Amino acid sequence: MPEESAAQRICRRVLSTAHSLDANASVTSVARLQDDNDSTLVRIKAGANVNPGILVETLRAAWPLAYVGVVENYASGTQEAQVVVPSSSTQHEIARSVVSSRAWAARLSTVSVALLWASAATFGGLVVAHLVL
Repeated sequence: MPEESAAQRICRRVLSTAHSLDANASVTSVARLQDDNDSTLVRIKAGANVNPGILVETLRAAWPLAYVGVVENYASGTQEAQVVVPSSSTQHEIARSVVSSRAWAARLSTVSVALLWASAATFGGLVVAHLVL
């Protein structure tokens, strides 16, 4: 059996997330986008008894670094959840941006720098004390 492509793996995982809410959810399309992010687009149609908005909330919670929304399929007249999963390098950049924008991250960074200077000063003091003895 051939190895699963990145798009197939993403599609399978997105569908698995959708199935956690709606066993009748189905993939309507998958595309590998040739954009700057080398993204994978997956569209999911919810079952008849599930609101696409609820499906979108579930997908957003499970895929926080993806772009998730509702689109209308004009061919079928239905609304579908759309998940655009960026490449892993882009996801890494998004995660760094989210974390660095948090106030606690700035405070933690300040504490880290302070501890670095304190340890350097302690080491310097020990070296000087050793040289004096």
